[in-house]
Amino acid sequence: MELRKLCQKVLFIIRKKLFKNFRLLIGLLAVFSILIGYWPPSPGDGCPSEKTYLKDDFRGWMENHSMNADNKVLLLAESSLSHEAISILNTLESWKIRVKMLAADKNIPTLAHRGRAKYSAIIFQKIKRYYLMDSWNRKLLETYCQDFSVGIIFFTPGNESFKNNIYGLQTQIVTPVYDYTLVKNPLLRISKHGAKIKKVPGNSWTAFTNTSFQTVATATTGKGENIKTWTVAAFEDRIIKKFYIGNSFSSFWVHRLLLMDALCYLSADRSLCTTLKRYVLIDVDDIFVGKQGSRLTEEDVEAMIKVQTVWNRDYLNNFKFNLGFSAYWYMEQGDSEEIKGDQLLIKVKDQFQWFPHMYKHTQPHKLNLSELENYMLLNKAWARKHNIKFDTFYSVPPHHSGVYPVHKELYESWKKIWNIQVTSTEEYPHLRPSKFRRGFIHSGIRVLPRQTCGLYTHTVKLFEYPGGFRRLLSSIAGGELFRTFVDNPVSIFMTHMSNYGRDRLALYTFTAVFDWLKCWTNLKFIQTSPINMANYYFNLFPEEIDPIWFDPCKDQRHFKIWSSKKSCGQLPDVIILGPQKTGTTALLTFLDLHKSIKVSKKSPNHFEETQFLSGKDYFNGLDFYRSYWPPQNNSDTLQIDKSSTYFHSELAPRRAYALVPSAKLIVLALEPGERAYSWYQHQRAHKDRTAETYTFDEVLEADETSMKSLRDLKKHCLNPGHYSQHIEKWLLFYPSSQLLLADGNELKRNPVKTLQIVQEFLDLETLDFAELLVYDPVKQFYCVRENNKKKCLGKSKGRKYEEMSQRARQFLNSYYKKHNANLVRLLKKISKELPSWLEALSQQNEDEEKIV
Repeated sequence: MELRKLCQKVLFIIRKKLFKNFRLLIGLLAVFSILIGYWPPSPGDGCPSEKTYLKDDFRGWMENHSMNADNKVLLLAESSLSHEAISILNTLESWKIRVKMLAADKNIPTLAHRGRAKYSAIIFQKIKRYYLMDSWNRKLLETYCQDFSVGIIFFTPGNESFKNNIYGLQTQIVTPVYDYTLVKNPLLRISKHGAKIKKVPGNSWTAFTNTSFQTVATATTGKGENIKTWTVAAFEDRIIKKFYIGNSFSSFWVHRLLLMDALCYLSADRSLCTTLKRYVLIDVDDIFVGKQGSRLTEEDVEAMIKVQTVWNRDYLNNFKFNLGFSAYWYMEQGDSEEIKGDQLLIKVKDQFQWFPHMYKHTQPHKLNLSELENYMLLNKAWARKHNIKFDTFYSVPPHHSGVYPVHKELYESWKKIWNIQVTSTEEYPHLRPSKFRRGFIHSGIRVLPRQTCGLYTHTVKLFEYPGGFRRLLSSIAGGELFRTFVDNPVSIFMTHMSNYGRDRLALYTFTAVFDWLKCWTNLKFIQTSPINMANYYFNLFPEEIDPIWFDPCKDQRHFKIWSSKKSCGQLPDVIILGPQKTGTTALLTFLDLHKSIKVSKKSPNHFEETQFLSGKDYFNGLDFYRSYWPPQNNSDTLQIDKSSTYFHSELAPRRAYALVPSAKLIVLALEPGERAYSWYQHQRAHKDRTAETYTFDEVLEADETSMKSLRDLKKHCLNPGHYSQHIEKWLLFYPSSQLLLADGNELKRNPVKTLQIVQEFLDLETLDFAELLVYDPVKQFYCVRENNKKKCLGKSKGRKYEEMSQRARQFLNSYYKKHNANLVRLLKKISKELPSWLEALSQQNEDEEKIV
């Protein structure tokens, strides 16, 4: 312990005296690390001096669409609970590659559909599962790989022996191994050939001795004259391309690089290749903020400038630290040395990029619009006074506040005062796991995912690193920080001013990881403007443009950075999905009579429905949706959103589950032919020109040669009646226990019975609706009894029109026969009762089949 304290004092002196030679400083830090039991993060025992020039003609697997295969990987695992399999799965997902994971001892799934491959590459977690396959399944797999040029990747753990020479594979178990070296091979792309590391993990490895294999990586056993070199990663370029790795995936960090390269080389049409370019921005938050002892001195500022020069020469192009300033704290709180550091920052301001933090470093979610604008104007005035250039149109607020969960006032004031066009956050959709961080666009501002690097405001001393210095080194040496650079085509890193003072951990950490990346990869690191980075990112990942809103009350971190003026609970507990013209308005009207039900306010834009989860209002943000309900004081109250457009929407199921995963869903199913005709009459009543021009029979006869408006009307009449198809989309997210399929025909005939079923489903105190509803013989519909008077729905409900033609009825019966059969199968599978109309049709079809 005394030695450690002495070393810390010496390190402090070194930092003060040797700031002009940062390389020497890093070296001495490493020496003292060894003295107290830590090993410096050397990138390897051999880094190739030869420069590798590779043609970078791939933009990313999201854009490299195969003509013959989907950009998806089939992972054949020991089991879904296998740690190794989950590790591979997590890695592929962090690369945003779609994966299907199946147990390898099961039958091979359907591999192709309509002449197109469903998977671009196959991965076996353990090679033995390939050789244990029965002849039928292996033949299916090999035929598929030949027909579609799909390669196979095998992991071959050394501690699991299998019959040698089986199917021509010749192996030998070797242990221990040293001097792991990547060998020049056409398969290597991200990985750099010539990179070498002496100390290799793992007690036993599989070496491949086939003379026909191309060597990808070697390792040695023995010492002195007994040293022998073995192939521990190999490539077989035959009719079916195969790649073999001589240990498990997680046994060695280099396997992650090799897997990325193998997926590129072996995938159909190279559809899983990615670019070698990596765009990097390093934000330095909290400039001028901090108490005495945590701020920058002149020496610290000069060290940052010197390191920028080194990095531009050795690692990446056009690099400048991106400084986020809070002007209120300029030349405040620091000692005399730190005040000089503030002054030097302004003197050499053009050496850096700048972005506006908050004037007083206040969390934006605590401020209203006028307060935000006032603080931004003060920050802007200070920047103009000191001639600070602001041409990046980028900003990040303090403490992760306001970007996500969205504080709309922040977005409005940013655009008005600073013309902000790009920001970033590590909070969307959640901080952890980092592999799921995504970007989105809101209110015209592009939000990029922000990465952490293990350095926070309190991380200022080398030997006080949280979890120990070893933890930082493991992150650099092929660990989390190293992987962050490799995995993400665009990386914006969060650091803080305090990380560049004291022991200058940020400079040390990033220099070390750049050394590792330069040694082991062919990646090209570039800094460009935030706007260019955002354009590039959303061009690669256009599916991320639209946000997905989550409930801030369900995430502790999000709740802390959510305005105290907002309350939890202003979201639906029940969603009536529709579809249209099945009686959903009547059901909502009747349920509204219950004291424990609170329906949403009527939307002025969408008749009485919110249509938030399926329409453009979704982009107005969560606050807009919450405004449909008052702050909830009674926890026993159930809030309902009824929007009949949700049922057949492609977007609504995912959006709903992200926001209200515990909500109960109600679908009202009317006989689909009757529903289709009702929709047609609804359009006529609303003066739809096409519906007024064409009869229902003519609408049903429309084909691909008909005018678009006629085809669209036919689609809107028929498509919502595909009940099983739409219900299955919702069941991809919600369990069947949260879904009620109510009988629309029964609601018309006997609403009291239907409402009793709904009350039981919602666990409501039973209300006797028989006393509250009365039948109207003119409308032929039930109405609400209010003060001994009937209060019926509007003119559009229960309207009368002529009977459907026999020709149309026959068409609809034939058209929906298959869809209704699918619905019967689905409802039986999930143990739900059949609606009366469906039971009758099902019985009728059975009787007809018996006669035939």
